Amino acid sequence: MPHETEGSITLEAALTVVPGIGPRRAESLRELGIRNIGQLIAYLPARHEREEAEAPISQLKPDSIVSARGLVSATRVVAKGNRPRFEAVLIDDTGRVDLTWFNGLYLKDKIKPGLRMRVKGKARRFGPGLQIANPKHEILASDESKDPGAHEARLRPIYPASEAMPSHTIELTIIACSIARCR
Repeated sequence: MPHETEGSITLEAALTVVPGIGPRRAESLRELGIRNIGQLIAYLPARHEREEAEAPISQLKPDSIVSARGLVSATRVVAKGNRPRFEAVLIDDTGRVDLTWFNGLYLKDKIKPGLRMRVKGKARRFGPGLQIANPKHEILASDESKDPGAHEARLRPIYPASEAMPSHTIELTIIACSIARCR
């Protein structure tokens, strides 16, 4: 059986030799048919989506994956019906975008008016404006100089995935493998 040489990991090696892949993540990958490092490296995306660069809110394009930063101006919990949700309004000097997290009531204690944050997700027309449903979010420092830089546009790989192993996690796992010098 091939073995790991100094500074590299062989294609036949178990997934758990990569930093960040523990037994639970390895099991989720096995359920997708990925049993070793070689199969992980050979796992191809089903498609790619264009992820737009961070932009002012007024320049966000509907039906695109967008990224913007701003100030939370309002929040509310909508608990009626069978799909409770948490909503927030994000504003910058150019406009506003509505944010909705379905089953996101836990956010009511984390996202408050006055908070600066960056969001990323698919923008859609909603009434006269734009909405991003279930966006990824990042809380930013109140001091502009400490904020992480703007994200650039890129093609994002979309991998065949599962609930336990979403596409983004597969992407990060493959990146971790390349950093760990999988060969």
